[in-house]
Parts: sequence; structure tokens; C-alpha cells
Amino acid sequence: MPEVPGVIFSLAGLAGPASLAGLAGRASLLPFSFYLLPFSSYLYFHMIKEELEITEMVNCETRAWDTQDVELLISVFHPDMVWPWPRTFQSHDPMDWIMPLGRYNKERWCRGWQELFDTHRLVHNIREIKKIVISDEKDGGFAVVDIDTLWIDGNNNPNQWKGRVCKVYTKMGDDWKLIMHTGVLTY
Repeated sequence: MPEVPGVIFSLAGLAGPASLAGLAGRASLLPFSFYLLPFSSYLYFHMIKEELEITEMVNCETRAWDTQDVELLISVFHPDMVWPWPRTFQSHDPMDWIMPLGRYNKERWCRGWQELFDTHRLVHNIREIKKIVISDEKDGGFAVVDIDTLWIDGNNNPNQWKGRVCKVYTKMGDDWKLIMHTGVLTY
């Protein structure tokens, strides 16, 4: 995996998840996926410790999607995690959101994500951190991340997640855990 300052590249083309089938879309087919850190190298090297830790949490989740590693993916989740989804990428009003996954349940969530990985091929997975905010107490924070993830199922149907998400983290001892994540919205 070549590393360039501020950019991490990883090859895609593996199998992927379909439990969130209502999130299909279209995209050009790129032969790889990558993660972009939008901060200049100067800012990246001058981020506070907690911002770097949140950046690593986003990177860890990205690696989990890229490698379709269910255990790595669920390792970032807080035991009380919830994940609301908008009905469409334009459903900005939470009155139109749904909760397809319910509260985090390791067995159920592993099964659902593994089903996606077993039935889909990952074409690309692009993640760009736009903003990180840390609480004054340094025990909570969030990352605003633009994503473009394209899965193709066995019938060549696309399932694309493209837009902006907010990943909310809480500190548990020395570790950060993802406690809430919005579904994908376009802005």
C-alpha cells in the first residue's frame, strides 16, 4: 500500500455488503479506492492528539471497508452505537429518517455486514475528512467525512454511498469509539 503525505491508497475489488440495499446509485468505475486527508501537510502535523486519534478512527474504518474485515469494522463501534439513515440522499429532514440497524448488536451487525461483503464487490471507496471537532473536555468529537463508496452485486447492480456523513465519537478509557453515525446525505 503506497503512502503519500496526506493520502493513503488501497486497492479495491473485493466482495461487499448489501444489507442497506436501498442506498443504490451510480458512479464511474474506478479501479481503486483511496482516502484523502484534506488538511495540508502543515496542518496535519500540527493537529492536536485527539484530532489525530479521530483521523486514525476514520482510517481504521476505511481499511475495514477496503479489506471487508467485519471484525475490524465492528472494533470501531461503541456498544451503544446507533446509525440512523435518511430514506434518500436528499432527506435532510430527520423526520424522514429510519433506523434499519437498531442499536449495536455484535452478532446481528456482523451477520449483516458479512452478507454485504459476501454478495458485493467493492469498486471504490473514497473518504475525505472535511472537519474534525473535539469537545473542550477532549472526551467527545465528530468528523465530517465526504464519502464515495461503490459496491456492485452479483447481478451488476450498483449500490453507491455518495455524500457527506457525520461520525460521532466518544472516549472510552484510552480509546475512541464510534457512538453515532449519520447515513449519507448530499449537500
